[in-house]
Amino acid sequence: MPVSLERLIAEVEPNVITEGLTRECIQILGGDPDSVEDKKRNMDFREVECLAFSYRSLAKIDNLLGLEQLTKLQLDNNQLANIENMEHLTALTWLDLSFNNITKIENLGKLTKLVDLSLFNNQIEAVEGLDSLKDLNVFSIGNNSIKKLEYVMYLRQFKNLRLVNLAGNPMCKDQDYRSYVLSHIKSLTYLDYRRVAGNDVNQAMEQHQDYRSYMLSHIKSLTYLDYRGVAGNDVNQAMEQHQDEMIKIQ
Repeated sequence: MPVSLERLIAEVEPNVITEGLTRECIQILGGDPDSVEDKKRNMDFREVECLAFSYRSLAKIDNLLGLEQLTKLQLDNNQLANIENMEHLTALTWLDLSFNNITKIENLGKLTKLVDLSLFNNQIEAVEGLDSLKDLNVFSIGNNSIKKLEYVMYLRQFKNLRLVNLAGNPMCKDQDYRSYVLSHIKSLTYLDYRRVAGNDVNQAMEQHQDYRSYMLSHIKSLTYLDYRGVAGNDVNQAMEQHQDEMIKIQ
């Protein structure tokens, strides 16, 4: 019987980041192989911009001091359980933590230049800990354990989001999942690898505007609905929209 890649990785003895491994994982574009290898052996860590630790059986993120100029870091396909020891890598714009064993999004608050973040295929249950990443453009957190559709509301604060991948989470089984996401994150160009057309957004907004106005017209005491504040005018408009229904109820 074929053995899965995840099982093979899990059975390999955990590895640690050493200076030798770091030099081996330096990524340099262009140049002949001999000159590239020579540069990797002698390069000052303060000049390194890209590291790829993919498939290295790493159990912990550590020993990345002196790499403050890193802009791209690949830590995918390892055995990582925690996001840690990266607070000083403030130049990062691209971070890949996919295919690990991470359960919580944490310790990313100082990486404010991040544009592309992948947490695909981990064990995360909540979308959190990203508040300071205002430039986030691409966010992949598919194949995790996120059950609550309400976590979509958390992503509304990221005005530059263009691509989001949530596919493979339990919440995606909700029949209103796609329309709910598109009605609340209207800046998206791609959702779950599918291009978003302008008409998709309009239809989603209409669908969920009807839901919101219905709720406000029938529960007039609400101060918040789906994490959004309710203004007095919102209730009045909702009541006007559903006036015929209210008359029938009375």
